Amino acid sequence: MSVQATVEQQVAQLGTNPAMLEQLLMEMFVPDTAQIKKAEGLLKKYTKEPACVPPLLQQMRSSQHEQARQLAAMLLKKKIVQHWKTFNDAEKESVKSVLLQAVGTDPSRLVRISVASLIAKLAKTLFATPQGWQELLDLVGQCAQHAQSEDHRELAFVILFELTETVGDVLTAHFDVLQGLFLQALQDPSPKVQVSALKACSALLAYLSMDDAGMKFRSLVQPCLQVAKGCLLRGDDQTVAVTLEVFADLCSSPLPLINAHADEIIDFLLHILGDAETEVNLKDSSALVLTQLAEAKPKLVVKTNKVPQILQVLMNLIAEYKGSAANALFNYQALDDDEDDDDDEDYDGPNPQSIAQACLDSMALQLPTKHTFGPLMDLCNSFLGSPEPHMRKAAVASLGVMSEGCAEPIKARLTDILPKILQLALDESPHVRECSCFCLGQFAEHCQPEILDHSEEVLPIVFRLLDDATDNVKGVSCYVLEMFTENLEPETVMPFLEPLMTRLVQMLQTPKRGVKEMSVAAIAATAVSAGQSFLPYMAATCAMLGPFMTLQEEKMLNLRGRALECMGHVAIAVGKENFKPYVEPCIAQAEQGLQFDSTELHEYSYTFFANLAKVLEEDMSVHVARLAPHLLKEIQESDGTGLDGLGSDDDEDDAFVDADDEDGEEFTGAYSNIRTSVLDKKKAALVALGSLAEHAPLAFYPHLPLAMETLDNQVDYWHGEVRAAVCSCLEWMVHVANTVFPPEQEWQKGQATPLSQVTGGVCAKVVELLLRFMADDHEAQVVAVACQGLKGVVELVGPAAISSNMTEVMNVTNNLLMEKGNCFGQLFDDGGEGEDDEEDDDEDTADGNVAYAACDLVGAFAKVIGPSFAESFDVFLPNILKYTKGSRPASDRSMAVGCFAEVFESIGPLVDSSAGVRRNAAFCAGTLAQGGGEVIVPYYPELLQALHPLFALTSKGTEGGVVDNAAAAVARMIMAAPAALPMDQVLPVFLSALPLKSDRSENEAVYTCLLGLIHLRHPEALRLLDSIMAVVAQALTPAAKVQEEIQDTLVKGIQAAAGELGEPLNAAIEKLPADLKQGLLQRLNAQ
Repeated sequence: MSVQATVEQQVAQLGTNPAMLEQLLMEMFVPDTAQIKKAEGLLKKYTKEPACVPPLLQQMRSSQHEQARQLAAMLLKKKIVQHWKTFNDAEKESVKSVLLQAVGTDPSRLVRISVASLIAKLAKTLFATPQGWQELLDLVGQCAQHAQSEDHRELAFVILFELTETVGDVLTAHFDVLQGLFLQALQDPSPKVQVSALKACSALLAYLSMDDAGMKFRSLVQPCLQVAKGCLLRGDDQTVAVTLEVFADLCSSPLPLINAHADEIIDFLLHILGDAETEVNLKDSSALVLTQLAEAKPKLVVKTNKVPQILQVLMNLIAEYKGSAANALFNYQALDDDEDDDDDEDYDGPNPQSIAQACLDSMALQLPTKHTFGPLMDLCNSFLGSPEPHMRKAAVASLGVMSEGCAEPIKARLTDILPKILQLALDESPHVRECSCFCLGQFAEHCQPEILDHSEEVLPIVFRLLDDATDNVKGVSCYVLEMFTENLEPETVMPFLEPLMTRLVQMLQTPKRGVKEMSVAAIAATAVSAGQSFLPYMAATCAMLGPFMTLQEEKMLNLRGRALECMGHVAIAVGKENFKPYVEPCIAQAEQGLQFDSTELHEYSYTFFANLAKVLEEDMSVHVARLAPHLLKEIQESDGTGLDGLGSDDDEDDAFVDADDEDGEEFTGAYSNIRTSVLDKKKAALVALGSLAEHAPLAFYPHLPLAMETLDNQVDYWHGEVRAAVCSCLEWMVHVANTVFPPEQEWQKGQATPLSQVTGGVCAKVVELLLRFMADDHEAQVVAVACQGLKGVVELVGPAAISSNMTEVMNVTNNLLMEKGNCFGQLFDDGGEGEDDEEDDDEDTADGNVAYAACDLVGAFAKVIGPSFAESFDVFLPNILKYTKGSRPASDRSMAVGCFAEVFESIGPLVDSSAGVRRNAAFCAGTLAQGGGEVIVPYYPELLQALHPLFALTSKGTEGGVVDNAAAAVARMIMAAPAALPMDQVLPVFLSALPLKSDRSENEAVYTCLLGLIHLRHPEALRLLDSIMAVVAQALTPAAKVQEEIQDTLVKGIQAAAGELGEPLNAAIEKLPADLKQGLLQRLNAQ
């Protein structure tokens, strides 16, 4: 008899021989791999047929072995839905009855939880039918009310937890009953019942956090918080962690589920963070919730008035950590490693400093600066005065970490702040010096270009620290140089290029791996900054980097990658011809590096390919056929962030079941495994792919269809950095098609030049995807990059890019300027259930880069559409004007002014056929001058050029309103910066438009301007005093219809000027026509 026949016989006997089935189940637990595999094979074959269900139910109910009962339940969970459709009604009722009996009566908690999980799986099928499963809901209610048995009360919420995963929507229909059960159980005297109810309630809240139905259950948030506090006191960290995961979900909800309890939740989080006895992983979870709250509901955080308290707790956390800051600052363990230590068991997770700094970074980026910078500086000044070095360390580390989010106020006070940092860089404590270097590097990265003005102060200190006795300080000094030099111009680098390269090359000789790596990074930045001036150092540098690029030891692969990346930057610096001897050897090492199982080395290789493509351009074509397929495969590859379950009912080939998996022992749910190194590799692959498409489009074209499909599949990738890279890459797909199939003629303003069929198809798909990102993505950076991508496409192919969906494009862009969209948070994120704060529009926010990108996109629209864009621009005007308010940061005002200047340059003088458009544009020019301050002064010539044609229009009808707005705009420009205008040319034209004829709401601006010029005794005003007094006299007549209060102001102003100007003023009055002279004198003498 064959082996196969024997297996079939054994499987057939399992259905009629309970003892044999029980023995087979128990064989899954023996310490014999071969025996386990044999048993697994039989069970897998056995469970394929519906006949397996009754015998397994019998084992689940009757076996004397707990393990057999639990495993039977797990097997049934895997197959029950698949086999359910084969049962008749009587069989189905029998199965349901057995399951309900087993879950309520089995003596083993593990078995009860496994059966509950099985029930939940079946419930999904049953509740999809009109009949549902009422008996199950009745059982839950009975168990929850079982006064004598805490096991039964716990069981009720175990079942509810499992049901939430499958039929959470069904539970919402029973809100009234469930709310009472939850409230009662959360106050149950048994901690076990409390915890069970907490987990079930948390699961339900998380399930409903994005659904309006979740509002029904928000009354449970506070009781859940109370139970979590009790768990924390009892040391039940696992349950607290579950609660924190749920709070993170609730923070992301568009519903105000936690708004009423935000103060208490933040206090709870801060208590965990500030408690020295709390485990570091729980601190990490608390900080993540705080971060999520700041990202999703920044206004709510601000309204709790707890920002100073949050900052203090986080800074204290940094101060309490006595270890090296290297890993906290850079997530860069190599700086802190002992080269001879091969122990792979060392802790490599978060530490208090890294936790606190990540949270501080989020606070600075997400909350308005005016609520973070002041408290930050108060705390820093307090900490800096401490004799305790770790307090000083905390101050300077915090300032560095928050410098990205607080860049604007730091730049404004750089002359005050920087000397303190430089002094601390020479502190006696190496921890303080290390963090001071980090802070200087952060300033160099985020406070551009102002920090470059202080290079003579900073660089000597950094050079000194390159010789520090502490390797970590040396390494971080290289980081400062990297950040500083990459932004310097070649002429600025030249004076210290020789000593800088000498020091960096010396540091390559250190045995410390991390110092070598950061030295290489600094050399790369120096090369890019020096440009062709780096040529004398190229040969020696490449010779030193060569051996690094052949390293094969696992812990040295990061250095290998850094060296390869540096070679790419050297290529950019010296150019194609000078770098030619190194091209093939570097490509060979990069491709060899892809054979190693190192995501970091792959990432560096892709970065090298991207940079090399920039240098070689079309000469990179010979490598595209090899590289493009590899990059596309890398981008397509799953990064393991999905959840691997036990398998579905429909998948026969998936993993079977792990008998050692104590299914449901702690029903805490499952969460994705985020693997940052793989994410960075995927992002680098996307950048490299885009670079190949940009610089070698002809060679890339055969890969275009697969590239488009691959990018389309990554649109919903879970991490924003990858989605942003997709947006950047999409633009270059259009470039490829347009290069291979160029249009017959270059596009002209306002004319949609026909595109080839290929280019048109690619362009339409790319624009569709970019608009989707702009409208739907919840991360500001992704939306900003999508705007930049669309701008590139529009400028490449002209009006044809948006001609077919112009309305949608304009609406999506305008919504971004109106701060509408997922990336701006949700309706209720202000903590006030929808009320609007007047000050909100004046706050700088983390979404500012979206506004910048949207303004750039508006400028691109004007560039390609031309004068006819003026009417469309009328819609954008008010939403851009709000950024010109004096209360806005200078960067916002500069952004808006730049946008208007670009638009006016593209559409030409303000002579649009629509008088309304011209009036709004003129009003816009004046508002810019009034609110823009010094930022707008450089744009005065363009504004005057745009306004000048309007003064030639008729002063009657709607045209009169245009002239009036133009005059008011000039008045505001004069008041804002009189020295910036050619007054000898401007003032006569301005006076010719007065008095105003139509828009008398602008009278205050023009007459305030005139009085101001008189009181300043401006030379041109005195020269034209006759004309000014004629305007004033006309303004005081009834026909001018000037508001009475403004007339009174004019009279008082002239009276005051009479004492200052004397005879010239009297002479000007005497020259007036008799009627105007009489009227003016009557008013002057009457007051």
